[in-house]
Amino acid sequence: MIKLITALFALLACVAHADIYVIHTYGNPDIVRIAQDELNRGGGGTATLYQDQLIIHANPADYAR
Repeated sequence: MIKLITALFALLACVAHADIYVIHTYGNPDIVRIAQDELNRGGGGTATLYQDQLIIHANPADYAR
């Protein structure tokens, strides 16, 4: 799961012009906690779960990670 999140943030770094991302979680709510932990280490974005989808609000400081 950590490798998935790491790959996800690497992908986010490639598309730094966007700041909201929606990712299907396939019913795994644990991904929100993991994503939020990663965002807290960066620029302080947010991760929320809405209808089995992970909603990430990132900022430029998150892209640098």
